[in-house]
Formats: sequence, structure tokens, C-alpha cells
Amino acid sequence: MLVYLFAEPAQLGGKDIEPEAIARHRAEVMEFEQTVAGSEVAFHHTSYRDWIETWSASADTVIAHGQRLLDAFKP
Repeated sequence: MLVYLFAEPAQLGGKDIEPEAIARHRAEVMEFEQTVAGSEVAFHHTSYRDWIETWSASADTVIAHGQRLLDAFKP
């Protein structure tokens, strides 16, 4: 299994990242997923924010840790 975990910050190096660039990246990732579908190695992808948000059913300490990560790094 290959997992592609990526960030989608609003800024990088003091420059704003356009929402269109984020959407374009997601579209490219989905196209890659379709291209390699059925391959010997399964491909999965998620953003850090989406992944951390899956922790909502976890213990309070895990949820708090996830929120601290989001606050600190703004992925």
C-alpha cells in the first residue's frame, strides 16, 4: 500500500496559495489514483487536515493533539 499524505496550507513562504492551485492538486491526485487503480500496490491519499479530522471519535487527548497540530501547522 502506498499512502500519499499531503498538506494544503493557505500560505507558503509568506505567499498565499490560491484555492485553485489546491483544487488542481487534488484533481491531479485523483487522476493518478484512477491511473494506478488495480495495480499490485494499492494507492490511497488524504490531506493532513482530512486525516486529523477522522480522529474526532478518539479519546479527548487525541482530539486535543489533532487540534494543536492543525493550529500550529495549518495544513
